[in-house]
Amino acid sequence: MTAAEPQMLTRNNSTVDQGLVYEVFAAGKPSDDRPVFGQLQLQDGSYAVYSLDAVVPGRPESIPLAERDQGKLMLAQQSGIGDFQAFVAALREDAKVVVNDNVLAATDLFQ
Repeated sequence: MTAAEPQMLTRNNSTVDQGLVYEVFAAGKPSDDRPVFGQLQLQDGSYAVYSLDAVVPGRPESIPLAERDQGKLMLAQQSGIGDFQAFVAALREDAKVVVNDNVLAATDLFQ
């Protein structure tokens, strides 16, 4: 069994198993000097136990304005795509469609 030294973990940390990164960032925020503990199986089959002692809020002002604007646009597009997909799914669920297989089987349909 090996224990790692405590370290600050960022969302884009590429040296740590991504499952651990996801798990830590999904964990609750520690309060009143009480850490949050968790465990998970890593991609290589080993297990990790972690203690989340503090959360350091991000500083958006440290990101260049152009990069922030690009991120906002990307999030807006993702949100719009999700809304559109939900709308299409709702239409499909509510629609009553009758498919005439004889018409589709006709050889001269698209000529």
